[in-house]
Amino acid sequence: MLFVVPLAGLLVISLGMPDWTLTHYLRIGDSPVYAAVLRTTLEISLAVTTLAFVLGYPIAYALTTGGPTLRTFLLIAVVLPYFTSVLARTFAWIVLLGRGGIVNECRS
Repeated sequence: MLFVVPLAGLLVISLGMPDWTLTHYLRIGDSPVYAAVLRTTLEISLAVTTLAFVLGYPIAYALTTGGPTLRTFLLIAVVLPYFTSVLARTFAWIVLLGRGGIVNECRS
């Protein structure tokens, strides 16, 4: 519900709710710039999807069939990149709020 309802609302708004027209969608075909951007977007999304499948399927297969050592290593290798944003945010807070940080060095 939290995904479908806002998406349906955007679709209704894009169709020009009071007038119900397709002019916004037909405008995509009028300009070659829109077509080029749409083509580039679809090419990139297809490449990323293919790459994710090619890399993800063997890793998932190895996670389900491998031994405990391999499973542990692969699980750490898959989950570790998610912690980089937390690490960068924590370092930024240390720079801002540390003893010699920007906030404590400000003199009024």
